[in-house]
Amino acid sequence: MIHALYFFAMRLRYVLCTALCLGILFSCSLSGSDGGTSSAGADGSSSGSSPTGTNPTASSPGSIDTTFGTEGKVITSFGTGDDAINALALQEDGKIIAVGYAAQNNKYVFALARYNPDGSLDTSFGIDGKVTTSIGNIADTASGVALQSDGKILVAGTTGGGTTASDFALVRYTKDGSLDTTFGTEGIVTTQIGISANAYGICIQQNEKIILIGYAYSGSPTFALARYDKNGTLDASFGTDGKVIIKIGDYSLANGVAIQSDGKIVLAGMQKRNNYTDFTVVRYNSEGSLDNTFGNGGVVLTPISDCNDSAKCVTILPNGKILVGGCSYTGQSSSDFALVRYNQDGSLDHSFGQEGKVITDISGMDEAHKIAIQSDGKIILVGFASGTASALARYNPDGTLDTTFGTGGKVTTYGEGSANDVVITPDGSIVVGGYVTSYQTQRDFALVRYKP
Repeated sequence: MIHALYFFAMRLRYVLCTALCLGILFSCSLSGSDGGTSSAGADGSSSGSSPTGTNPTASSPGSIDTTFGTEGKVITSFGTGDDAINALALQEDGKIIAVGYAAQNNKYVFALARYNPDGSLDTSFGIDGKVTTSIGNIADTASGVALQSDGKILVAGTTGGGTTASDFALVRYTKDGSLDTTFGTEGIVTTQIGISANAYGICIQQNEKIILIGYAYSGSPTFALARYDKNGTLDASFGTDGKVIIKIGDYSLANGVAIQSDGKIVLAGMQKRNNYTDFTVVRYNSEGSLDNTFGNGGVVLTPISDCNDSAKCVTILPNGKILVGGCSYTGQSSSDFALVRYNQDGSLDHSFGQEGKVITDISGMDEAHKIAIQSDGKIILVGFASGTASALARYNPDGTLDTTFGTGGKVTTYGEGSANDVVITPDGSIVVGGYVTSYQTQRDFALVRYKP
Protein backbone atom coordinates (compact mmCIF):
# COMPACT_ATOMS: atom_id res chain seq x y z
CA MET A 1 0.00 0.00 0.00
CA ILE A 2 2.65 2.53 0.95
CA HIS A 3 4.59 1.71 -2.19
CA ALA A 4 1.64 2.71 -4.33
CA LEU A 5 0.97 5.87 -2.33
CA TYR A 6 4.58 6.90 -2.38
CA PHE A 7 5.18 6.48 -6.03
CA PHE A 8 1.86 8.09 -6.91
CA ALA A 9 2.12 11.14 -4.69
CA MET A 10 5.84 11.61 -4.27
CA ARG A 11 7.42 10.53 -7.51
CA LEU A 12 5.20 12.08 -10.12
CA ARG A 13 8.27 13.44 -11.81
CA TYR A 14 9.18 9.88 -12.69
CA VAL A 15 5.66 9.16 -13.89
CA LEU A 16 5.77 12.29 -15.99
CA CYS A 17 9.38 12.03 -17.04
CA THR A 18 10.62 8.44 -16.94
CA ALA A 19 7.31 6.82 -17.88
CA LEU A 20 6.90 9.41 -20.59
CA CYS A 21 10.39 8.66 -21.79
CA LEU A 22 9.78 4.93 -21.87
CA GLY A 23 6.76 5.48 -24.04
CA ILE A 24 8.75 7.63 -26.41
CA LEU A 25 11.97 5.64 -26.32
CA PHE A 26 10.45 2.86 -28.37
CA SER A 27 9.89 5.30 -31.19
CA CYS A 28 13.45 6.56 -30.65
CA SER A 29 14.85 3.09 -31.14
CA LEU A 30 12.81 2.69 -34.31
CA SER A 31 14.04 6.01 -35.63
CA GLY A 32 17.67 4.91 -35.57
CA SER A 33 19.19 5.78 -32.19
CA ASP A 34 22.48 4.01 -31.78
CA GLY A 35 21.61 2.97 -28.18
CA GLY A 36 24.55 4.53 -26.37
CA THR A 37 27.46 6.90 -26.67
CA SER A 38 30.77 7.22 -24.89
CA SER A 39 32.02 10.21 -22.96
CA ALA A 40 33.27 13.15 -24.91
CA GLY A 41 36.48 15.56 -25.01
CA ALA A 42 22.22 4.26 4.90
CA ASP A 43 17.86 -0.04 13.63
CA GLY A 44 21.50 0.89 13.59
CA SER A 45 24.37 0.78 11.26
CA SER A 46 26.06 -2.20 9.71
CA SER A 47 27.97 -3.19 6.63
CA GLY A 48 24.93 -5.05 5.29
CA SER A 49 25.57 -6.92 2.10
CA SER A 50 28.89 -6.40 0.35
CA PRO A 51 28.30 -4.49 -2.84
CA THR A 52 30.97 -4.84 -5.44
CA GLY A 53 31.55 -3.27 -8.81
CA THR A 54 34.22 -1.56 -10.85
CA ASN A 55 35.98 -0.44 -7.66
CA PRO A 56 39.69 0.19 -8.32
CA THR A 57 42.63 -1.00 -6.23
CA ALA A 58 42.48 -0.18 -2.51
CA SER A 59 44.86 2.78 -2.62
CA SER A 60 43.86 4.49 -5.85
CA PRO A 61 41.50 7.42 -6.41
CA GLY A 62 37.91 6.22 -6.48
CA SER A 63 38.59 3.20 -4.29
CA ILE A 64 36.32 2.62 -1.29
CA ASP A 65 37.81 4.10 1.90
CA THR A 66 37.74 1.16 4.32
CA THR A 67 38.43 3.43 7.34
CA PHE A 68 34.84 4.71 7.04
CA GLY A 69 32.03 2.72 8.66
CA THR A 70 32.46 -0.98 7.99
CA GLU A 71 34.77 -1.53 5.08
CA GLY A 72 33.87 1.89 3.71
CA LYS A 73 30.10 1.54 3.92
CA VAL A 74 27.36 2.47 6.40
CA ILE A 75 23.84 1.06 6.16
CA THR A 76 21.11 2.43 8.43
CA SER A 77 17.62 1.04 8.83
CA PHE A 78 14.67 2.89 10.37
CA GLY A 79 12.53 -0.22 10.68
CA THR A 80 11.17 -3.03 8.53
CA GLY A 81 10.08 -0.90 5.58
CA ASP A 82 11.87 0.99 2.86
CA ASP A 83 14.18 3.90 3.68
CA ALA A 84 16.36 5.96 1.35
CA ILE A 85 18.62 8.99 1.39
CA ASN A 86 17.72 11.69 -1.11
CA ALA A 87 20.06 14.48 -0.01
CA LEU A 88 23.17 15.16 2.08
CA ALA A 89 24.66 18.16 3.88
CA LEU A 90 28.09 18.53 5.44
CA GLN A 91 28.35 20.44 8.73
CA GLU A 92 31.37 22.59 9.56
CA ASP A 93 32.42 20.02 12.17
CA GLY A 94 32.54 17.33 9.51
CA LYS A 95 29.35 15.58 10.56
CA ILE A 96 27.10 14.41 7.74
CA ILE A 97 23.35 14.95 7.67
CA ALA A 98 21.34 12.61 5.47
CA VAL A 99 17.66 13.18 4.68
CA GLY A 100 15.08 11.17 2.80
CA TYR A 101 12.16 8.96 3.69
CA ALA A 102 11.34 6.01 5.95
CA ALA A 103 8.33 3.72 6.07
CA GLN A 104 6.48 3.87 9.40
CA ASN A 105 2.89 3.02 10.34
CA ASN A 106 1.95 2.18 6.80
CA LYS A 107 3.15 5.49 5.32
CA TYR A 108 6.30 7.31 4.39
CA VAL A 109 7.68 10.06 6.66
CA PHE A 110 10.56 12.51 6.60
CA ALA A 111 13.68 10.72 7.82
CA LEU A 112 17.01 12.20 8.95
CA ALA A 113 20.22 10.68 10.25
CA ARG A 114 23.42 12.36 11.36
CA TYR A 115 26.77 10.65 11.16
CA ASN A 116 30.14 11.39 12.72
CA PRO A 117 33.05 11.87 10.32
CA ASP A 118 33.99 8.20 10.74
CA GLY A 119 30.53 7.05 9.64
CA SER A 120 29.16 6.13 13.06
CA LEU A 121 25.72 7.46 13.98
CA ASP A 122 25.85 10.64 16.07
CA THR A 123 23.86 9.64 19.18
CA SER A 124 23.53 13.29 20.25
CA PHE A 125 21.11 13.76 17.34
CA GLY A 126 17.49 12.68 17.71
CA ILE A 127 17.16 9.14 19.03
CA ASP A 128 20.39 7.23 18.51
CA GLY A 129 21.26 9.46 15.57
CA LYS A 130 17.92 9.29 13.77
CA VAL A 131 14.82 11.48 13.45
CA THR A 132 11.48 10.93 11.73
CA THR A 133 8.72 13.47 11.18
CA SER A 134 5.19 12.76 9.99
CA ILE A 135 3.45 15.69 8.29
CA GLY A 136 0.49 14.56 6.17
CA ASN A 137 -1.71 11.49 6.48
CA ILE A 138 -0.67 9.74 3.28
CA ALA A 139 3.01 10.14 2.49
CA ASP A 140 5.91 12.52 3.12
CA THR A 141 9.33 12.49 1.60
CA ALA A 142 12.33 14.77 2.11
CA SER A 143 14.23 15.66 -1.04
CA GLY A 144 16.58 18.48 -0.01
CA VAL A 145 18.50 19.83 2.97
CA ALA A 146 20.25 23.11 3.74
CA LEU A 147 22.10 24.39 6.81
CA GLN A 148 21.47 27.85 8.23
CA SER A 149 24.35 29.99 9.51
CA ASP A 150 23.19 29.28 13.11
CA GLY A 151 23.45 25.53 12.50
CA LYS A 152 19.72 24.86 12.28
CA ILE A 153 18.69 22.31 9.69
CA LEU A 154 16.15 23.03 6.96
CA VAL A 155 14.60 20.07 5.17
CA ALA A 156 12.45 20.40 2.09
CA GLY A 157 10.18 17.89 0.43
CA THR A 158 6.61 16.92 -0.26
CA THR A 159 3.62 15.98 1.87
CA GLY A 160 0.45 14.26 0.74
CA GLY A 161 -2.96 13.79 2.32
CA GLY A 162 -4.33 17.30 2.71
CA THR A 163 -6.94 19.06 0.60
CA THR A 164 -4.64 18.65 -2.41
CA ALA A 165 -2.81 15.61 -3.72
CA SER A 166 0.52 16.95 -2.45
CA ASP A 167 2.10 20.19 -1.21
CA PHE A 168 5.51 21.69 -0.66
CA ALA A 169 6.77 20.85 2.85
CA LEU A 170 9.47 22.68 4.81
CA VAL A 171 10.66 21.59 8.27
CA ARG A 172 13.27 23.20 10.53
CA TYR A 173 15.19 21.27 13.15
CA THR A 174 17.52 22.46 15.90
CA LYS A 175 21.09 21.21 16.06
CA ASP A 176 20.04 18.22 18.19
CA GLY A 177 17.37 17.10 15.71
CA SER A 178 14.31 18.36 17.59
CA LEU A 179 11.65 20.35 15.75
CA ASP A 180 12.24 24.09 15.96
CA THR A 181 8.90 25.34 17.31
CA THR A 182 9.78 28.96 16.49
CA PHE A 183 9.45 28.09 12.80
CA GLY A 184 6.09 27.81 11.05
CA THR A 185 3.62 25.70 13.02
CA GLU A 186 5.59 23.65 15.53
CA GLY A 187 8.51 23.56 13.11
CA ILE A 188 6.54 22.67 9.98
CA VAL A 189 5.36 24.69 6.99
CA THR A 190 3.25 23.35 4.12
CA THR A 191 2.45 25.32 0.99
CA GLN A 192 -0.28 24.59 -1.53
CA ILE A 193 0.58 25.50 -5.10
CA GLY A 194 -1.97 24.56 -7.72
CA ILE A 195 -3.79 21.22 -7.58
CA SER A 196 -0.61 19.41 -6.59
CA ALA A 197 2.99 20.36 -5.97
CA ASN A 198 6.22 18.52 -5.21
CA ALA A 199 9.39 20.17 -3.88
CA TYR A 200 12.70 18.70 -4.96
CA GLY A 201 15.28 21.30 -3.95
CA ILE A 202 16.14 23.98 -1.39
CA CYS A 203 18.62 26.79 -1.10
CA ILE A 204 19.25 29.73 1.24
CA GLN A 205 19.86 33.16 -0.18
CA GLN A 206 22.47 35.55 1.19
CA ASN A 207 19.68 37.45 3.02
CA GLU A 208 18.78 34.12 4.74
CA LYS A 209 15.50 33.80 2.86
CA ILE A 210 14.63 30.22 1.91
CA ILE A 211 13.73 29.03 -1.56
CA LEU A 212 12.01 25.74 -2.42
CA ILE A 213 11.74 24.56 -6.00
CA GLY A 214 9.97 21.76 -7.83
CA TYR A 215 6.81 21.60 -9.87
CA ALA A 216 3.17 22.61 -9.54
CA TYR A 217 0.35 20.84 -11.35
CA SER A 218 -2.72 22.63 -12.67
CA GLY A 219 -3.65 20.73 -15.80
CA SER A 220 0.01 20.09 -16.54
CA PRO A 221 3.18 20.31 -14.44
CA THR A 222 5.38 23.37 -14.60
CA PHE A 223 8.34 24.91 -12.80
CA ALA A 224 7.40 26.25 -9.33
CA LEU A 225 9.21 28.21 -6.63
CA ALA A 226 8.27 29.46 -3.16
CA ARG A 227 10.25 31.82 -0.94
CA TYR A 228 10.02 32.02 2.84
CA ASP A 229 11.23 34.44 5.47
CA LYS A 230 13.46 33.12 8.22
CA ASN A 231 10.44 32.35 10.46
CA GLY A 232 8.81 30.19 7.78
CA THR A 233 6.18 32.65 6.51
CA LEU A 234 5.86 33.08 2.77
CA ASP A 235 7.70 36.14 1.53
CA ALA A 236 5.03 38.32 -0.10
CA SER A 237 7.69 40.34 -1.94
CA PHE A 238 8.56 37.28 -4.06
CA GLY A 239 6.41 36.53 -7.09
CA THR A 240 2.72 36.42 -6.17
CA ASP A 241 2.27 36.01 -2.41
CA GLY A 242 5.61 34.25 -2.17
CA LYS A 243 5.11 31.85 -5.07
CA VAL A 244 6.21 31.79 -8.69
CA ILE A 245 4.67 29.53 -11.33
CA ILE A 246 5.67 30.08 -14.92
CA LYS A 247 4.39 27.72 -17.60
CA ILE A 248 7.23 26.45 -19.74
CA GLY A 249 5.99 24.17 -22.49
CA ASP A 250 3.46 21.35 -22.10
CA TYR A 251 5.31 19.50 -19.33
CA SER A 252 8.15 20.92 -17.27
CA LEU A 253 9.72 19.87 -13.97
CA ALA A 254 12.42 21.62 -11.92
CA ASN A 255 14.81 19.25 -10.17
CA GLY A 256 17.78 21.38 -9.09
CA VAL A 257 18.51 24.91 -7.89
CA ALA A 258 21.55 27.12 -7.38
CA ILE A 259 22.01 30.75 -6.37
CA GLN A 260 24.43 33.01 -8.19
CA SER A 261 26.65 35.48 -6.34
CA ASP A 262 24.42 38.30 -7.60
CA GLY A 263 21.34 36.66 -6.04
CA LYS A 264 19.82 35.38 -9.27
CA ILE A 265 18.17 31.95 -9.03
CA VAL A 266 18.99 29.19 -11.50
CA LEU A 267 16.73 26.15 -11.89
CA ALA A 268 17.45 23.03 -13.91
CA GLY A 269 14.99 20.38 -15.04
CA MET A 270 13.21 19.19 -18.13
CA GLN A 271 10.59 20.32 -20.59
CA LYS A 272 8.62 18.36 -23.13
CA ARG A 273 8.97 19.75 -26.62
CA ASN A 274 7.99 18.10 -29.89
CA ASN A 275 7.22 14.80 -28.08
CA TYR A 276 10.65 14.67 -26.45
CA THR A 277 12.16 16.26 -23.32
CA ASP A 278 15.16 18.56 -23.21
CA PHE A 279 17.55 19.86 -20.57
CA THR A 280 15.86 23.06 -19.35
CA VAL A 281 17.61 25.84 -17.45
CA VAL A 282 15.66 28.87 -16.20
CA ARG A 283 17.08 31.93 -14.48
CA TYR A 284 15.05 34.24 -12.26
CA ASN A 285 15.86 37.63 -10.81
CA SER A 286 16.05 37.76 -7.03
CA GLU A 287 12.41 38.94 -6.71
CA GLY A 288 11.10 36.04 -8.83
CA SER A 289 10.74 37.49 -12.31
CA LEU A 290 12.33 35.79 -15.30
CA ASP A 291 15.77 37.15 -16.16
CA ASN A 292 15.46 38.33 -19.75
CA THR A 293 19.25 38.62 -20.10
CA PHE A 294 19.51 34.82 -19.94
CA GLY A 295 18.78 32.65 -22.94
CA ASN A 296 15.42 33.29 -24.56
CA GLY A 297 13.43 35.35 -22.07
CA GLY A 298 15.13 33.60 -19.14
CA VAL A 299 14.84 30.07 -20.53
CA VAL A 300 17.39 27.81 -22.23
CA LEU A 301 16.45 24.47 -23.81
CA THR A 302 19.24 22.06 -24.72
CA PRO A 303 18.56 18.86 -26.64
CA ILE A 304 21.37 16.35 -26.17
CA SER A 305 20.11 13.18 -27.81
CA ASP A 306 17.44 12.47 -30.41
CA CYS A 307 15.22 11.14 -27.61
CA ASN A 308 14.70 12.41 -24.05
CA ASP A 309 17.01 14.41 -21.82
CA SER A 310 16.42 15.57 -18.23
CA ALA A 311 18.55 17.84 -16.04
CA LYS A 312 18.67 16.75 -12.38
CA CYS A 313 21.17 19.12 -10.73
CA VAL A 314 22.92 22.44 -11.19
CA THR A 315 25.86 24.27 -9.66
CA ILE A 316 27.47 27.64 -10.22
CA LEU A 317 31.19 27.49 -10.85
CA PRO A 318 33.63 30.03 -9.34
CA ASN A 319 33.92 31.80 -12.70
CA GLY A 320 30.14 32.21 -12.89
CA LYS A 321 29.57 29.53 -15.51
CA ILE A 322 26.64 27.17 -14.96
CA LEU A 323 27.18 23.40 -14.84
CA VAL A 324 24.16 21.14 -15.19
CA GLY A 325 24.03 17.36 -14.80
CA GLY A 326 21.40 14.77 -15.63
CA CYS A 327 20.68 12.00 -18.08
CA SER A 328 20.22 11.54 -21.78
CA TYR A 329 18.19 8.67 -23.19
CA THR A 330 19.86 7.10 -26.17
CA GLY A 331 17.57 4.19 -26.99
CA GLN A 332 14.70 2.01 -25.81
CA SER A 333 16.63 0.67 -22.79
CA SER A 334 19.66 2.89 -22.63
CA SER A 335 20.49 6.21 -21.00
CA ASP A 336 23.72 7.94 -20.07
CA PHE A 337 25.14 10.49 -17.64
CA ALA A 338 25.04 13.95 -19.19
CA LEU A 339 26.79 17.22 -18.37
CA VAL A 340 26.28 20.60 -19.99
CA ARG A 341 28.15 23.82 -19.23
CA TYR A 342 26.73 27.23 -19.99
CA ASN A 343 28.22 30.69 -20.11
CA GLN A 344 26.69 33.32 -17.84
CA ASP A 345 24.29 34.44 -20.57
CA GLY A 346 22.95 30.91 -21.11
CA SER A 347 24.88 30.13 -24.25
CA LEU A 348 26.67 26.80 -24.48
CA ASP A 349 30.32 26.90 -23.40
CA HIS A 350 32.06 25.38 -26.38
CA SER A 351 35.34 25.00 -24.45
CA PHE A 352 33.69 22.19 -22.44
CA GLY A 353 33.35 18.69 -23.85
CA GLN A 354 31.92 18.71 -27.35
CA GLU A 355 30.28 22.06 -27.96
CA GLY A 356 29.43 22.37 -24.27
CA LYS A 357 28.11 18.82 -23.76
CA VAL A 358 29.50 15.58 -22.32
CA ILE A 359 27.74 12.20 -22.46
CA THR A 360 29.10 9.24 -20.48
CA ASP A 361 27.93 5.65 -20.81
CA ILE A 362 28.38 3.84 -17.48
CA SER A 363 26.42 0.63 -17.98
CA GLY A 364 23.12 0.40 -19.80
CA MET A 365 20.41 2.48 -18.13
CA ASP A 366 22.31 5.23 -16.30
CA GLU A 367 20.99 8.36 -14.58
CA ALA A 368 22.96 11.10 -12.83
CA HIS A 369 21.35 12.73 -9.77
CA LYS A 370 23.79 15.16 -8.13
CA ILE A 371 26.98 17.01 -8.81
CA ALA A 372 29.89 18.26 -6.67
CA ILE A 373 32.99 20.27 -7.47
CA GLN A 374 36.34 19.42 -5.88
CA SER A 375 38.76 22.12 -4.70
CA ASP A 376 40.90 21.43 -7.79
CA GLY A 377 37.96 22.05 -10.09
CA LYS A 378 37.34 18.42 -10.95
CA ILE A 379 33.71 17.40 -11.26
CA ILE A 380 32.00 14.50 -9.46
CA LEU A 381 28.71 13.27 -10.92
CA VAL A 382 26.78 10.52 -9.08
CA GLY A 383 23.69 8.45 -9.79
CA PHE A 384 22.94 4.88 -10.76
CA ALA A 385 23.99 2.49 -13.48
CA SER A 386 21.89 -0.30 -14.96
CA GLY A 387 19.23 0.61 -12.39
CA THR A 388 21.00 -1.46 -9.71
CA ALA A 389 24.40 0.09 -8.98
CA SER A 390 25.60 3.32 -7.44
CA ALA A 391 27.72 5.08 -10.02
CA LEU A 392 30.27 7.88 -9.98
CA ALA A 393 32.18 9.61 -12.71
CA ARG A 394 34.93 12.19 -12.33
CA TYR A 395 35.75 14.74 -14.94
CA ASN A 396 38.54 17.20 -15.47
CA PRO A 397 37.49 20.86 -15.58
CA ASP A 398 37.31 20.73 -19.38
CA GLY A 399 34.80 17.86 -19.32
CA THR A 400 37.13 15.01 -20.20
CA LEU A 401 36.94 11.95 -17.97
CA ASP A 402 39.65 11.85 -15.27
CA THR A 403 41.27 8.53 -16.06
CA THR A 404 43.16 8.54 -12.72
CA PHE A 405 39.80 7.91 -11.02
CA GLY A 406 38.32 4.44 -10.83
CA THR A 407 38.34 2.65 -14.15
CA GLY A 408 38.67 5.16 -16.92
CA GLY A 409 37.11 7.86 -14.74
CA LYS A 410 34.15 5.75 -13.60
CA VAL A 411 33.25 3.72 -10.46
CA THR A 412 30.25 1.46 -9.89
CA THR A 413 29.33 -0.15 -6.57
CA TYR A 414 26.73 -2.88 -6.93
CA GLY A 415 24.12 -3.72 -4.32
CA GLU A 416 20.70 -3.01 -5.86
CA GLY A 417 20.99 0.66 -4.99
CA SER A 418 21.49 4.20 -6.14
CA ALA A 419 23.69 7.19 -5.33
CA ASN A 420 21.35 10.15 -4.80
CA ASP A 421 23.72 12.83 -3.47
CA VAL A 422 27.38 13.53 -2.82
CA VAL A 423 29.48 15.75 -0.54
CA ILE A 424 33.19 16.45 -0.55
CA THR A 425 34.81 16.44 2.92
CA PRO A 426 37.59 18.90 3.87
CA ASP A 427 40.25 16.28 3.15
CA GLY A 428 38.81 15.71 -0.31
CA SER A 429 37.09 12.40 0.42
CA ILE A 430 33.93 11.71 -1.57
CA VAL A 431 30.87 10.66 0.47
CA VAL A 432 27.92 9.34 -1.49
CA GLY A 433 24.43 8.82 -0.04
CA GLY A 434 21.49 6.88 -1.38
CA TYR A 435 20.04 3.47 -0.67
CA VAL A 436 20.90 -0.18 -0.87
CA THR A 437 18.47 -3.07 -1.02
CA SER A 438 18.96 -5.45 1.90
CA TYR A 439 17.51 -8.92 2.20
CA GLN A 440 16.41 -8.67 -1.44
CA THR A 441 13.36 -6.49 -0.75
CA GLN A 442 14.06 -3.73 1.82
CA ARG A 443 15.75 -0.45 1.03
CA ASP A 444 17.95 1.20 3.68
CA PHE A 445 19.93 4.42 4.02
CA ALA A 446 23.39 3.88 2.58
CA LEU A 447 26.62 5.88 2.71
CA VAL A 448 29.86 5.01 0.97
CA ARG A 449 33.12 6.95 1.17
CA TYR A 450 35.60 6.94 -1.67
CA LYS A 451 39.20 8.07 -1.78
CA PRO A 452 39.91 11.22 -3.75
